[in-house]
Amino acid sequence: MPSQRESKLIIALVLISLIGIISIFLTRYYALHDCKFTDERICSFIQSFNRNPGVSASGTYAQTEEFGEYNGVWKINQETEQFSMYKGDTEVMNIIIDNSYMYLKDYKDGMWWQQKREDSKLYETQLPFDPKVFFSSIKEYLNDEQTKFMFIQSLPCDKKQCHRFQMKNPKIRGQMFLYITTDTLELNRVISASEQSIFEIVVNNYEKPGIESPKEFKEATAKQNLFLEWIRQIKEKNTNYEYLNEFQEQREKSEGPTPIPTSTVISPTP
Repeated sequence: MPSQRESKLIIALVLISLIGIISIFLTRYYALHDCKFTDERICSFIQSFNRNPGVSASGTYAQTEEFGEYNGVWKINQETEQFSMYKGDTEVMNIIIDNSYMYLKDYKDGMWWQQKREDSKLYETQLPFDPKVFFSSIKEYLNDEQTKFMFIQSLPCDKKQCHRFQMKNPKIRGQMFLYITTDTLELNRVISASEQSIFEIVVNNYEKPGIESPKEFKEATAKQNLFLEWIRQIKEKNTNYEYLNEFQEQREKSEGPTPIPTSTVISPTP
């Protein structure tokens, strides 16, 4: 038989457990019922995404333009991110960014440039894809009062099943579609479409990826514009890289890229 003291301790532990369970239930309940959307799938997704907005994830990137196709591989692990872009089977960009340094692949000698983060920011342009900016912008749209969702269909996505929604917001140029897994309510992919281009970002998993900074590198000076040097290198190899002309124009603009036309386009085939 437990002593009186042990009985009180057991009762206290049971009460603490019940309070914890009730608190979790009420938090989820109010989070869902405070949601402005009527679709509980969207509310649950937003609640989950706000808790962990892709701070650790990896996946692929594809861009289809009227002058060609590009694809890439990306990783993000807290404050460190990596993005590699390819034209066909040829790698045309490989960049690693952390809090202290930026590393950019030099295709003349195969070495990496290293530049202090505060110096690289002076010349930084909008990259073809930036994982940190991507997840941050999605979170901003999800919590924007002007955002609306339209459910389109449920369909297979890779080895999973997904709900496909169109996300509408005045700030979105063109059309944007979110693919949300039916079982875990996680973001599986985003497709952004306009008359001129289609972007597809796929999240393969939300595990912490390994990102290793180069052990051998050459140091760039504070006044060295590595992005401009990279652009010149690639254009020397192939004059058909029209994307680089746009990339260079964006580098010189402080307000971001030229707005994409918002004409209605057909939803891309899943």
